[in-house]
Amino acid sequence: MLPNADLWFAYTQTSMWQLWNSQDSSPFRSTDYQPEVIYVIPTLDYFGELPFGWSMQMLQLGFVHQSNGQTEPLSRSWNRFYAAAAFEREQVGFTIKVSKRIPQKENDDDNPDLTDFKGTTQLQLSWLPGRSTARTHA
Repeated sequence: MLPNADLWFAYTQTSMWQLWNSQDSSPFRSTDYQPEVIYVIPTLDYFGELPFGWSMQMLQLGFVHQSNGQTEPLSRSWNRFYAAAAFEREQVGFTIKVSKRIPQKENDDDNPDLTDFKGTTQLQLSWLPGRSTARTHA
């Protein structure tokens, strides 16, 4: 492991409410479960200041599984690896994440065209003005 790197574990659960249609599904239309493992590498000490006042804060390498927890024929699941980089300039943060779906056997694939709809890249822009930003310096 690299110095100061961390291994993180995360869990996200998303439930879609549907209170108005109790015959089809109530109170939830669907629930997705998403456990993941993330290897986080702080990079500020390695890269220092980048052009235009930006700095790279961290790199992430992760594995994530997403599933609705159902059995066939209602099952939906997929696994993917991803790499992400986070940058910061004053009160603005920018993160880019690129993922690669882990292929499944054709007869086991619940979502063969999922990446056509969800894509493989995620961009995040954040603005944290004033005292809402917490930062430590060594």
